[in-house]
Amino acid sequence: LRMNEGKSHRLHSGPASKYCPKLLVHEDDMLDSVAEKYLGDIISKDGNNTKNIKNRTTKAMGIITDIKNILKVLCLGHYEFEMAMILRESMFLSAMLLNAETWHELTQENIEELEITDRFLLKRILKVPDSTPSIALYLEFGIVPIKYLIKAKRILYLHNLLNRPKESMIVRVLKAQEKKPSKGDWLSTVLKDI
Repeated sequence: LRMNEGKSHRLHSGPASKYCPKLLVHEDDMLDSVAEKYLGDIISKDGNNTKNIKNRTTKAMGIITDIKNILKVLCLGHYEFEMAMILRESMFLSAMLLNAETWHELTQENIEELEITDRFLLKRILKVPDSTPSIALYLEFGIVPIKYLIKAKRILYLHNLLNRPKESMIVRVLKAQEKKPSKGDWLSTVLKDI
């Protein structure tokens, strides 16, 4: 009986190397994959975040509908906008920015796609036209754009890593990136954020 034959896939990112081991599942070669979902993120063979961001914005659009329905059903009076911001934080941002502290090499297009979705929610909450300037939305609610939230999450995660035991695997990976930095690695990204 062969269990989980279809659940194990090999996903190699970067150039091929003679040091990459041959992976087996029940004595058979493991199947190759170009993208896999792992812990809520879509990991792509090419290393870019496009599929992951697309997945997050699609999920976020469903959450926007849920938030609009909650606000419509509840009689909140002058607390409506305060509740809208609580729902944005707890439902929308928590789902859309899950694991964002580990994302690296986000392109300007990736960030813009996330921010477009956020601005769509804010415009629906205020019931304003799509032509409303983005800065007016952030000023009205007293919030910051998503790109700054991602940077803050990365910096806080770096703080967490620096306070872990030096022999832990994740700290050793961080030290390896510090000794041999490569373009677009996580440590280089968070140092730019700082």
